[in-house]
Amino acid sequence: MSRLVNKVKKKIREPLGHFFLSLTNIIWGNSKVANFYIRPFVLSLAGVKIGSNCVIMKIDINGVFSNLRIGKNTWINRNVLIECHGNVSIGNHVGIGPNFTVISSTHDIGHNYSRCGEEILYQSVAIGDGVWIGANCFVGPNTTIEDGCVLSSGSILQKSIPKNSIVAGNPARIISHIDGEIIKID
Repeated sequence: MSRLVNKVKKKIREPLGHFFLSLTNIIWGNSKVANFYIRPFVLSLAGVKIGSNCVIMKIDINGVFSNLRIGKNTWINRNVLIECHGNVSIGNHVGIGPNFTVISSTHDIGHNYSRCGEEILYQSVAIGDGVWIGANCFVGPNTTIEDGCVLSSGSILQKSIPKNSIVAGNPARIISHIDGEIIKID
């Protein structure tokens, strides 16, 4: 009987998660109660592994909730799209500006009559601890942003960047490095 209950739970968790996340966005919008308490609670019930003290404003999640991990003390601003068909990991003490998009899947390149191939490639995205992502940024699949990096507003990132880098532009390029380590707060 418990196997059946677990199977049913697994089947309804995703649709219920999307339903209650949408309901939270409609009813409470970006109120303090929704951002600090309701949205993180709904996401954890839906299968997102989420740390303590997160602030999550109005977001859209497309994909598998259990593929998403959000570290503690992370701030996710409004109008953020997280596509997590592949794994998406957001570290501790991360600040994400409004209108951020992260995509964890892509297609193979198809024949000349249809370049968007049929095979979907599920890849991962990892955002390290202490990262600051400005407004209107995009991060593509198979990308790692190491600890302490800064993505300037409007950056389009399609490749991994090393620790303590500052990147900007389209495509994003390293424009500077931050001297010293980030401070780990635990």
